[in-house]
Amino acid sequence: MDTGGAYTRPRGPGKEKSPDPEGLKESDALLGGRVPAKPASPSWSDRADRLFEWLDRPVHASTLCLFRVLYSFVMFTQFTKWWNMFDHFQGTAYTLPYPGVGWIKPVSPAVGNAMLLISVVASLFLCVGLLTRITAVVLYINFAIIFHHCHSYFNNHYVLMCHICFLAIFVNWNQWLSVDSILFFRQRPKNAPITIPFWNLLIFRLIFCVPYFFGGIAKLNSDWLFRAQPLKDWFTGGGPLLEAWWFPWFIAETGVMFDLVISFLLFYRPTRYLLGFPAALVFNISNKFIFNIGVFPLAMITSLVLFIPAHLPAAIVADATGAPSPLLPPDASSKDEDSEMNEKNGGAKQYRQKASGRRTVWYRRFVLLFFCSFVAFHALYPLRHFVLYKSNPSWTEEGHIGAWHMKLRGKVGWLYFVTEETNGTVLEFAPKVDMYLNSRQAKKVLTRAHPLIIYAERLKKFFDEAGRDLKSMRVKSCFSLNVNPAKELYISTANLLDYIGKYETIGVTGVGRWIWAYADAPLCEQRRPQTEVDEINTRSRAAYKELYAGAHVKDVVERDMWGNLRRRVIYEKIDEKGRHIRMPAYMWNT
Repeated sequence: MDTGGAYTRPRGPGKEKSPDPEGLKESDALLGGRVPAKPASPSWSDRADRLFEWLDRPVHASTLCLFRVLYSFVMFTQFTKWWNMFDHFQGTAYTLPYPGVGWIKPVSPAVGNAMLLISVVASLFLCVGLLTRITAVVLYINFAIIFHHCHSYFNNHYVLMCHICFLAIFVNWNQWLSVDSILFFRQRPKNAPITIPFWNLLIFRLIFCVPYFFGGIAKLNSDWLFRAQPLKDWFTGGGPLLEAWWFPWFIAETGVMFDLVISFLLFYRPTRYLLGFPAALVFNISNKFIFNIGVFPLAMITSLVLFIPAHLPAAIVADATGAPSPLLPPDASSKDEDSEMNEKNGGAKQYRQKASGRRTVWYRRFVLLFFCSFVAFHALYPLRHFVLYKSNPSWTEEGHIGAWHMKLRGKVGWLYFVTEETNGTVLEFAPKVDMYLNSRQAKKVLTRAHPLIIYAERLKKFFDEAGRDLKSMRVKSCFSLNVNPAKELYISTANLLDYIGKYETIGVTGVGRWIWAYADAPLCEQRRPQTEVDEINTRSRAAYKELYAGAHVKDVVERDMWGNLRRRVIYEKIDEKGRHIRMPAYMWNT
């Protein structure tokens, strides 16, 4: 047979010619054949499709839904802890907003208490899974507004809780163990598994690992690793165990190791239950008893539910009630016999293909963009102080919020403001003795740069209201960080009036302007004669009293909604039009 000059292989007995679809081999190419083409590398579109298929594959919903029930109690507990927040605000003339959110204005006590009540009810709705997505929106808005009212209520775990409430808006954690699943059960095909996309579960696992891992990175500093400070200082007087020479070192070294490895132990199944769960339980329970850090340990213990096999809660309920075992899709959190069998017989693949076919292009884009943005933000934001800000964030506090620098600093010292008016009057103001600043607020003003500049701005407003023109406002300070030699925190020659309203979240630093970098700060004398302290405090009390009287701010004793007598600070005056203005001072002073 004529082959047209092409080289052909000898046929084996009884075999038909089977041309190679990929082209001839190299030996054939030498005889005039073509070199086989290399397989093309996958495009970015192909990679995105594969990532989406991995993120969107169905897993059983029971683990995430059980977490919803447990986490609702964390939210309920937190809102009850805040129950008297706005009563405390009524006893002050200040709120200290966070960087970048000064546009969130403080609400009235009635509105604030209503928001807290709505949030408590919403937490109960979340527990039973009633109108879950609407409830998540309400919880996020209320929690964010209440939390951002004042820096004095800051805790690192409130940032985490804000992120969790935000994520809850986008996930389907009402598919099981909820009123919603009963009300909308008819929308689910008969005998279909109760599933959620894997990314719903994964994104919650990741968010709870962020405080651990970046908390470990933050602990990689000399004070913590090589001096066990500030733990040594804090544990003094805490009892025989806390005062034992080895105990602060044990907490410091095991703490950094735990934070750096626990996320990997939890994600890796062979170590999850043997090492990860016991270590996380011991760590968080000890944190609760040693540091008493609110609901944070409870929230982190609750998060362990997210790492058990996704179908397990439903299987336990089914065994306890005698109901049929839950139908299992391919499970992202475990590869048990049922899911392997489901994969082998093709049922899981068919289910996934049907589910994928229902996904629109916009949904695919949303999932990829949302998930990748989430990972990028939480990977970069905690490290921003290495790039955007100067000096040690434990000293300057710049880039500290959201960086998971937890229990790493003990800052002790003093400061007071020195104001000069255009008429030459010079006064001293020590925030520690400000009668209209509560103790939580005073602590933040004394040790943190942003609350201090906000306080300076609020103080200036009192001068303006009293008709007293300020020429300058400076601050004298001396602080010791983690029992190191005391240094000046703020540049005493800097006029704070030049920086009011110009100090925000990203890209703006006060270091070199009105804050000393830790390495450059001059040494100072932290311990002052008591007579000097008493004299400054006496002059400060008199200056505050005169300033507040001229600014129409005073305190009164009134009955609250429960009939109890409470001290309240109010702003009250008759304006130019003869109108009587009376409101809580903290609402006016914004």
